[in-house]
Amino acid sequence: MMDVQHAVLAIPVLFPLIAGIGVLILNFKDRKSREVYAAVSVIVNALITLLLAVTLRDASFTLLHLNDGVDITLRIDGMSVLFSCLASFIWILATFYSFEYVKHEGHENRYYTFFVCTLGTIIGIGYSANFVTLYMFYEMMTLITFPLVMHSMTPESIAAGKKYLSYSFVGANVALAGAFVLIHYCGTADFVAGGILNPAVLGENNFLFQIILLLTIMGFGCKAGLFPLHAWLPSGHPVAPAPASGVLSGIITKAGVMAIIRVCYFW
Repeated sequence: MMDVQHAVLAIPVLFPLIAGIGVLILNFKDRKSREVYAAVSVIVNALITLLLAVTLRDASFTLLHLNDGVDITLRIDGMSVLFSCLASFIWILATFYSFEYVKHEGHENRYYTFFVCTLGTIIGIGYSANFVTLYMFYEMMTLITFPLVMHSMTPESIAAGKKYLSYSFVGANVALAGAFVLIHYCGTADFVAGGILNPAVLGENNFLFQIILLLTIMGFGCKAGLFPLHAWLPSGHPVAPAPASGVLSGIITKAGVMAIIRVCYFW
């Protein structure tokens, strides 16, 4: 019963994904209607996110059970509250800034489709209760933000988009390889405050864990723009629409930081 009651945790994750797809389906011809739709979507989602942050804490909900030990599970804790509320607030500001800016860029329905959908993947990363969930939303975020980077479809933006995609995928796969080793020694993919790695096991494999941790940090550091893995940033920011560039630097790169924190302090 408790798990069913906590199903509301899925709303701020799924609602933007559905709302974003709705822009594509409705195919707005009237700019005002599209802008109202986008604004209402992100504002409603922000209110839901804030309400959950106030009323629920340490609640979890399994969105999808794949097999034993592999679940897509959402959980709200201190980290997720901070990340999701910050992302929701910035998304509202970026959405309103988009109204005037994007009408000069063109392809507005396409822009708002991916822009609103991205918010759902961001909240999903914040709410991830285990590495499987985190990695799924992390890769979804990469795929959904890729069209935002190359929105103008100029040769420069296409090249920047390919560079962004390459860095993101290679980094995520390096992090995934490191995570497989950590899951093997931890015995679970779940994130637990304070970590669950046995100190005795850590002591016996100290050098191995140093290498694995370095690889994982480097992998997620690609998205975070950590030096020297930041080469996609100066290529992607100038060509992306300014509102998308704002959330790219303000929130999306912080998803990499969130992933690093989860691995370092919750395993």
